[in-house]
Amino acid sequence: MDVKSVLVRMVPAVFLASILAACQTSTPTSIASIDEGDNNTSSKDDNIAPAAVTVAGASVREGDSGTKKLTFTISLDTSSSRDVSIDYATKDSTASAGSDYKTSRGTARIPSGSTSTTVDVTILGDTEVESDETVELTLSNPRNATLKTASALGSILNDDTAQAAITVAAASVSEGDSGTKKLTFTISLDASSSRDVSIDYATQDNTASAGSDYEINSGTARIPSGSTSTTVDVTILGDTEVESDETVELTLSNPRNATLKTATALGSILNDDVFTTTDSCIHTGTGTDYPVGPGQPYRTLADVPWPSLGAGDTVRIFWRDTPYREKILISTSGSEQQPIRICGVPNANGERPIISGKNATTPANLKTTFGTWLEMQIYGLIIIWDHDYDFKPANIVIEGLHLQHARNEYRFTNSAGSNLRYGNGAACIRVQAADNVVIRNNELENCSNGIFTMSQEYNEASLTRNILIEGNYLHDNGQPGSYREHSMYIQAIGATYQYNRFGPNIPGALGTTLKERVAGSVIRYNWFDSGSSRSLDLVEVEDAAPWYIEQAYRDWAADNGEAIDPARLQKVKNAEKAYRKTYVYG
Repeated sequence: MDVKSVLVRMVPAVFLASILAACQTSTPTSIASIDEGDNNTSSKDDNIAPAAVTVAGASVREGDSGTKKLTFTISLDTSSSRDVSIDYATKDSTASAGSDYKTSRGTARIPSGSTSTTVDVTILGDTEVESDETVELTLSNPRNATLKTASALGSILNDDTAQAAITVAAASVSEGDSGTKKLTFTISLDASSSRDVSIDYATQDNTASAGSDYEINSGTARIPSGSTSTTVDVTILGDTEVESDETVELTLSNPRNATLKTATALGSILNDDVFTTTDSCIHTGTGTDYPVGPGQPYRTLADVPWPSLGAGDTVRIFWRDTPYREKILISTSGSEQQPIRICGVPNANGERPIISGKNATTPANLKTTFGTWLEMQIYGLIIIWDHDYDFKPANIVIEGLHLQHARNEYRFTNSAGSNLRYGNGAACIRVQAADNVVIRNNELENCSNGIFTMSQEYNEASLTRNILIEGNYLHDNGQPGSYREHSMYIQAIGATYQYNRFGPNIPGALGTTLKERVAGSVIRYNWFDSGSSRSLDLVEVEDAAPWYIEQAYRDWAADNGEAIDPARLQKVKNAEKAYRKTYVYG
């Protein structure tokens, strides 16, 4: 054996022996082991528990359109030396896949050394007002980690609010005499909106007529986001016609981004025309002047040719120290620009001329004007009426007079020479049927009715239209013990009462200060000093069949008893039925 090779083999053995001895006397905790079957080296990490996976809730506002991202965060409670992965999937909770969000599934990965990752769910925007909704994200099948939280809810926050409500307000404007005016309607929201609001509008006739009273208008009104109102103008056509206030309707439809609360509103076209008269009783018309009184060409009212009065004529009644005691019947018409005018000329102290019904006479020249209807004379001191069924007076002004004593306790002589009592429904001024009548600046007292106007729908000639009653003083009217007579009782289509003073009715009278059955009336700036009487009795026209009408259609029999003409009574019933179909505006 070669000595050198023996020495070489022996050295490792001695060396190993020394190492073994050292190992037996040292602490074993730092020994690394060698696994001859696996060259991997294990460390102390093998004894640490794996990281735990959690997922947190999330939220996002949905938006009005398009998409938004709802982001879930998936986290580890500690970092890992290995990549962690886990499967995820969306699931309906209160939200619905396809309408509120898009279904999503896949695998989320958290690289070694990191502690979180995110998962996005696509949210679908809408404008529906709804509750907040939720979608669930579920986790499963974790790798290199444990699953601590298996699901979380994602909230889809509603950002839509209840739609604002649209209203339109009534409007008014004076029409003017010519040219045009603007009638402005205001369209409003009850709250501002985050979106532009729009709505369609259109005009339509009410009592006003397109083309003659206003111009048709239609279109779309817009209220910008953040604003609460806009306006729509309707063009009003001016005129000089004396008429009642009229109305045009604005209708709304098809609202966008709002709801419709008020669909219509009325616009009032306010009449600002009056007959051409002066405050003093001066003849201004183009017709004939009839001055009546002491020292005048016409000494009494009986001298005036009442049946032939026409447009532009003026009957000027001068004050005297005793009352005039002639009844008046006006059966003809003036024109809109040149009315028939009956006016009083006061004395130096401003006292009006008095016309009294007590012991009065009906002038002989009115006998044929009253025709066979002699009984109509019992119903008024001044009567406006044409006994012809097919005609009615129009365009008449009565002003500046003091009228009294037309009640059933007083007597008069009719045109046939008979001495009669006034009827229960008598009036200082009675309008049986007429158009465009102005009763202004008079004192009316001690009559069953201060002013009475009749209106029926027997035909157009039986309708009363457009009455202006202003600046009068009415007092001590009515009938003791009766509720059927009033200081003023008006039936008409279109009436305006303004600047009047209403004093108490006569003691014991049960009637009303102002009773009306009018389609389209204006009551403004009046003074009601009516004592114990009811001040107002305003009822829809459909409930107002006139109670006097039957009497007005009676005839006198040969034996002086009343005999009702059956044909005329049927006409009364037809008129009553038609009258009840009328409606009140305003």
